[in-house]
Amino acid sequence: MVKIINSSAVPSNARNIIISGGGLAGLSTSLGLAKLGFHVDIIECRKEWLQQGSAFGLAANGRNALKELFPSPKSLDLLVEKGIYVKEHDSYLLVWYMVRDALLEEVKKCSSIDIHMGKTIERYDDTSDQSEIEVVVKDVENANEKKKLTGSLLIAADGVYSNIREMAGLEPAKFATKTKWRGTIPHVPKGSILEPFLDKGILPLLMDESTKGMQTGHTLINMFNFHPKIHRKMTFVLNASVTDLPPGTHPKELFRKYMPDLYHQQILEEVYNLADDRELRYPLAMAVIELPEDGSKGWGGRGRVLFVGDSAHAMRPASGLGGALAFEDAAVLCRLLKSSGSGSLETKLSAEALVREFEASRFDRVKMIWDNQWEISEGVYKNKSYASAGWSPDFAAWVKQGV
Repeated sequence: MVKIINSSAVPSNARNIIISGGGLAGLSTSLGLAKLGFHVDIIECRKEWLQQGSAFGLAANGRNALKELFPSPKSLDLLVEKGIYVKEHDSYLLVWYMVRDALLEEVKKCSSIDIHMGKTIERYDDTSDQSEIEVVVKDVENANEKKKLTGSLLIAADGVYSNIREMAGLEPAKFATKTKWRGTIPHVPKGSILEPFLDKGILPLLMDESTKGMQTGHTLINMFNFHPKIHRKMTFVLNASVTDLPPGTHPKELFRKYMPDLYHQQILEEVYNLADDRELRYPLAMAVIELPEDGSKGWGGRGRVLFVGDSAHAMRPASGLGGALAFEDAAVLCRLLKSSGSGSLETKLSAEALVREFEASRFDRVKMIWDNQWEISEGVYKNKSYASAGWSPDFAAWVKQGV
């Protein structure tokens, strides 16, 4: 299915930009580009928007970036109001799909953004005169159903396991020691064993001492309580120190023998009963994309192909900054396009110069935060104090200020 949103209202001379991926990075980038007068095609492999996912921390630097990207400050304010404020991180804890939906709602209002659902990019190449990039889009269920799109840029916003990254011949993501199942519990019923958790904020259960052989330095179960803002809603993350599970593996197949007592077995059983089975059969092997020590060549963008968010620099999720950095990427890219004008995309040479300028302007900041998140994660994983790998006041202020 192709979802077209009022394309007839777009000026005929508007330059087109193609985005692979309709997640947080892709949607936020599309909003910023639309504000600059570009037409945007978003290629999204999912066939529908599901209310899935766990928690998302909207950090201060992410909020600052979104202020530039959202068409209206009021829309961002309405999103933030749904979050639980976490003072120590100056962050708002939100249900992941609610962040996605807030962006999606703004995208749907925009006449210059088209979303192509249930599609993926099969290949890309320059047009014969190198004036644009051409992508072949195919249906995820019917590979014979294809179409071609052209644009001035192809932006990869398709996550850590980026399809575009693979086509570009870049280093693949590397597994970071564990697998997660993330999900939403839409409504905790009265009498549920989870009901006492509704006033407890972020609740880690089953620390490593009770699950030796399964985990080291992490919790086995994390429950996130949104009840103060959203009646009886919780989300969860289940963790396991394995990375080679076959697709469709349900956590109960792995966790059953590690439950130390009946109480924790009952907690997990209730999560299984209340969560969407599709999420419980989607084990996600956590991975990172390592950045080179030398940033002189950026992180891999070439010609008219540019990478943002996790497709460029997926990191360990120690402080919830991956999404915020994706929003920063979008804001910085749009600033560059605004200052240089659409003429910067006129030729392949000028487009590549913009890609390189974007990566050069982002590399040092992203690398420093990437390294910090790795250090914190390794410290926790090895049972060291969080504070030993934490933030100095100056570093914290620099991160929060954003771009």
